[in-house]
Amino acid sequence: MTAEGWKRTHRDFKTIRDGQRHVLRWTAHGTSLMPVTIVKEQRK
Repeated sequence: MTAEGWKRTHRDFKTIRDGQRHVLRWTAHGTSLMPVTIVKEQRK
Protein backbone atom coordinates (compact mmCIF):
# COMPACT_ATOMS: atom_id res chain seq x y z
CA MET A 1 0.00 0.00 0.00
CA THR A 2 1.29 3.45 -0.81
CA ALA A 3 1.37 6.30 1.69
CA GLU A 4 -1.36 7.99 -0.39
CA GLY A 5 -3.55 4.88 -0.15
CA TRP A 6 -3.06 4.84 3.64
CA LYS A 7 -4.13 8.50 3.84
CA ARG A 8 -7.21 7.89 1.65
CA THR A 9 -8.40 4.93 3.76
CA HIS A 10 -11.06 6.07 6.22
CA ARG A 11 -9.94 6.02 9.85
CA ASP A 12 -12.69 3.50 10.73
CA PHE A 13 -10.93 0.92 8.52
CA LYS A 14 -7.31 1.33 9.63
CA THR A 15 -5.32 1.09 12.86
CA ILE A 16 -1.80 0.73 14.21
CA ARG A 17 -1.21 -2.22 16.55
CA ASP A 18 2.20 -2.75 18.19
CA GLY A 19 3.74 -0.33 15.68
CA GLN A 20 2.42 -2.28 12.64
CA ARG A 21 -0.20 -0.70 10.36
CA HIS A 22 -3.34 -2.75 9.67
CA VAL A 23 -6.40 -2.24 7.46
CA LEU A 24 -9.79 -3.94 7.65
CA ARG A 25 -10.37 -6.11 4.57
CA TRP A 26 -13.09 -8.51 3.42
CA THR A 27 -11.96 -12.17 3.34
CA ALA A 28 -13.69 -15.46 2.55
CA HIS A 29 -14.62 -15.80 6.25
CA GLY A 30 -15.75 -12.21 6.90
CA THR A 31 -13.66 -9.16 7.75
CA SER A 32 -10.13 -9.28 9.06
CA LEU A 33 -7.36 -6.87 10.05
CA MET A 34 -4.57 -7.34 7.53
CA PRO A 35 -1.04 -5.99 8.09
CA VAL A 36 0.23 -3.58 5.41
CA THR A 37 3.63 -2.32 4.36
CA ILE A 38 4.00 1.21 3.02
CA VAL A 39 5.88 1.35 -0.30
CA LYS A 40 7.07 4.35 -2.31
CA GLU A 41 4.93 3.67 -5.39
CA GLN A 42 2.46 1.13 -6.74
CA ARG A 43 3.80 -1.60 -9.05
CA LYS A 44 2.39 -1.61 -12.55
